[in-house]
Amino acid sequence: LATQNIDGLHAAAGLVALLVIIGAVFMLNRSAAVDDPREMQSLRPDASPSAPPNIETREVLVPATEMWFDTGISLSKGAQLTIRASGEWSDGGVPLRFWGPNGTGQRWPGTIVPTADLDALVGKIGTRKFLVGQNYFGHSSESGNLFLSINDTPDSFSSNQGTMKVEVSYSSQ
Repeated sequence: LATQNIDGLHAAAGLVALLVIIGAVFMLNRSAAVDDPREMQSLRPDASPSAPPNIETREVLVPATEMWFDTGISLSKGAQLTIRASGEWSDGGVPLRFWGPNGTGQRWPGTIVPTADLDALVGKIGTRKFLVGQNYFGHSSESGNLFLSINDTPDSFSSNQGTMKVEVSYSSQ
């Protein structure tokens, strides 16, 4: 019985030693590939280092009374775009209620962006209109200026109240 225990112990020790050797060989090969720049170049011969995009940030106040407020931010097609909004505004309805950048939680017929909730913060670049809400991250599908607005019906902006504080971060080249 003692001989069987010793044989089992030797087998287990041999297996552990084999695993340690395999792990060491793997780590040495991995380290050599990363440390040798010629190895990296052979993996991606067409790769050339590129500079990260230049990210600019601008803060604007978007009034609820203006349909398609021009932020003055000009974007190229494919530009990275991050928008964060805070504040409250109202569409002037009765009773008077104020909403955050995500809007009322309900759609309303005839709004400037029919797929977004009433009173939500929405955007437009070129001809493309989209929901911004409290947080937006994406890429510009067209070139042009970034416009922002409360999502309301085109004929009712004069009764709106409030503003949204909006921080826009975007890549520029």
